[in-house]
Amino acid sequence: MASTQSNFTLPVHRLAMDPAGLVDPNVAAALSDVAEILETKHHGESAWAKATRVRVLHNDGSKEDYFMKVSVGHHGREALKGEYESTSAIYSITPDFIPKPIAWGTFANDPTSHFYICKFYDFTKGVPEPASFCEKLARLHSSHTSPNGKFGFHCVTYNGNLPQDNSWSDSWEAFFANGLRHILKIREERAGANAELTALLPPLFNKVIPRLLRPLESNGRKILPSLVHGDLWYGNAGIVDEGTDEGIVYDPASFWAHNEYELGNWRPERNKFTRRYFQAYHSHIPKSEPEEDYDDRNALYSLYGYRHIDGAHAYGNEKEIGEAIKESRIPRQEIFVTSKLAQTWHEPIDVERALDESLKNLQLDYVDLYLMHFPHAYKAGENNKTIRHPSGNGKPLAKHAQLPYIGDHVLIRRIGLSNFNILKTKKILEVARIIPAVNQVEIHPYLPQHELHLFSAKHGILIMAHQPLGGRPVPAVRGNPDERFPTEDPRVCLSWAVQRGIPVVPKSISEGHMKQNLRLKKLPAEMFLVVDQLSLELGPKRFLDPSRHLGFDIFDEERDQPVENVAPWDRS
Repeated sequence: MASTQSNFTLPVHRLAMDPAGLVDPNVAAALSDVAEILETKHHGESAWAKATRVRVLHNDGSKEDYFMKVSVGHHGREALKGEYESTSAIYSITPDFIPKPIAWGTFANDPTSHFYICKFYDFTKGVPEPASFCEKLARLHSSHTSPNGKFGFHCVTYNGNLPQDNSWSDSWEAFFANGLRHILKIREERAGANAELTALLPPLFNKVIPRLLRPLESNGRKILPSLVHGDLWYGNAGIVDEGTDEGIVYDPASFWAHNEYELGNWRPERNKFTRRYFQAYHSHIPKSEPEEDYDDRNALYSLYGYRHIDGAHAYGNEKEIGEAIKESRIPRQEIFVTSKLAQTWHEPIDVERALDESLKNLQLDYVDLYLMHFPHAYKAGENNKTIRHPSGNGKPLAKHAQLPYIGDHVLIRRIGLSNFNILKTKKILEVARIIPAVNQVEIHPYLPQHELHLFSAKHGILIMAHQPLGGRPVPAVRGNPDERFPTEDPRVCLSWAVQRGIPVVPKSISEGHMKQNLRLKKLPAEMFLVVDQLSLELGPKRFLDPSRHLGFDIFDEERDQPVENVAPWDRS
């Protein structure tokens, strides 16, 4: 379906509707039957778009709210166009299942900024009720009205910030394989080649995909193209009626596909579409034949996700990580799990108990990497809870020999450090029989840790970056937003670290951001140099600094703090 509205030019006589200049003139032009723009209010943002609620007064005296998303640059424009076209296509089939699309276009006052407008909904937190939700989804999928009877879409659509190749194809197998190759090509452009992944691709494309998808379209079988949302997880669905939990979808990345493709995102239960949703959906549309391939097809359609999970006892998230690993059904050997020894478990007698508790919460038999979270200790209370001592916390590592001890543990594949500077790492190397494999430290453009990186490399210790965005995305440089890889993108910080040979573990609770963080691209030499020299211009900045509550500086390279081989609670 082609769009009916695109870029807008404002008729002069309509300026009166927005005398305060609350919105761009082209946005005002896109809103029909409006007497006045009453209010605009920030409504959230992602790494690549900002959202605003626009309240208007109509000519008949009624008020209405609109949702407006704004993005910049070429990719921002194409992504918003794709969202408008996707929403329009879904709305034409199931108008009760998605917000009514209004328009998309480019700002009159800033040709690099673009907008998308639709009806505003104030969603209730939660996941829509499955029966009604899946009935509407099945109704969408049952309308086999692809304009040419093929798989694909008439324009590019974006899954997050990933442009999808929607080239038309007569065959679902061919379309899916082409789309997956496109995704892998972008992954390589952004993150570099991976020999292990490259070796796995021929069996995937030559055996797995033909084995699972070709039977759908052979031996007399045929599947008709269904319009799919394209990125249907709980973050793109909302409740619009608190009384009935009636729900709708938004943020689509649509194309015409095998209807079961939509359910790939439902496979991990952490996405909150449980087996009840599968059952409700298939009460309307049966599983495609051959049905015995259904679960394997669903696994194929769910091909995405993290394989390195960074956790810690102190984060309080190990039970959730364990559940997510279990629900993902990804083989254990394909996931790399890190945990950390908290500061209240430093006594040798406590180390094994801490590890056992972590493994129990993670529902695992072993961890791939076990780090000492900090080089200082906290006084342990009941069940090893932290007690803040009035005269400070911490005792030097030398009093405890737990690192050599855990290095012999069969439930740990590798041992390492976290938040150790050069001075404290040297002390570890004096007593440890096993060289730590990793030191996970704060690294970002404002704290590049070049000296620690060189020292660690000399001693065979891999430096890994936590807080690689500096606690929040570092506003490194501002460049042309139409560049293929705009410099205001927070992934600049991640790419800079990876190009230095430093793995990164960015913190995120958003699945969209997790997906985004997988899509890196090599920085041009001049951009890399600019980012690499930021700390020289502005001075180093450490976001994680416990000295304020410790009373001493664990990162002091001149003096090993605390100086005394005793903690305050030992003197009380």
